[in-house]
Amino acid sequence: MNKIRCALTVALAIVAAAFEASAQSAAKPVFEVAAVKPGNPASRISGIVDAQGGQLIAENVSLHDLIVWAYDLKRFQLSNSSTWEGSKSMNSARFSIAAKAEESASKAQMRLMLRSLLTERFKLALRVDMKEQTIYQLMVNGTPKMKATPAGKTGGFSGKPDAIGVFRFAASRMTMAVLAGFLSSQLEAIVEDRTGLTEGYDFEFEAPDAGNFAPALPQIGLKLEPRKGPVPFYVVEGAEPPSEN
Repeated sequence: MNKIRCALTVALAIVAAAFEASAQSAAKPVFEVAAVKPGNPASRISGIVDAQGGQLIAENVSLHDLIVWAYDLKRFQLSNSSTWEGSKSMNSARFSIAAKAEESASKAQMRLMLRSLLTERFKLALRVDMKEQTIYQLMVNGTPKMKATPAGKTGGFSGKPDAIGVFRFAASRMTMAVLAGFLSSQLEAIVEDRTGLTEGYDFEFEAPDAGNFAPALPQIGLKLEPRKGPVPFYVVEGAEPPSEN
């Protein structure tokens, strides 16, 4: 009987280990092929150029930019540890990445793949600190004063000051998710889209400060509602120049 129990225990341990290994593998998808090389200082192209169809192309991007995209962060959520000696040299370096996954891979899946690449090739070590912060909800305020963008019209966003210094902005085919992203960068806070508006819209507004659209939101029938909530802040504790391809 003891032998049977022992054999059963061993078998269960093997099965559990197999499930754990499988779960870890599923949780950490990787690119089929990925090439990492130094960026080209002469190029005017910089950023995540393409992230669709199973292809990720990044040109002349910093490690911080790669982390922000991989973890879907706002820039204010990422900082360097004061004890990381290589932070200055790594922050000034630029890299270009060409990576290939299955054609059906979604952007969310490629974010996970980039995380794996940063861990493996850059030896990236991150710490996550949760902090209580003000979180804003972008909401409808009365009747939205925006028009759905007609089919075939291209999107865009522009602004310029008038003769008395008031900035006049015009948006075309702008989604509320993109507007929330603008506001988040300006306020250095999480802004959640809670409007329920899913189309691209045309609208205009005026603002005395080009760096803060929030006071102008009532002009287009929107508002920001603050609340308190936990926000993750990522700290880079270490990273190295990427390993060879």
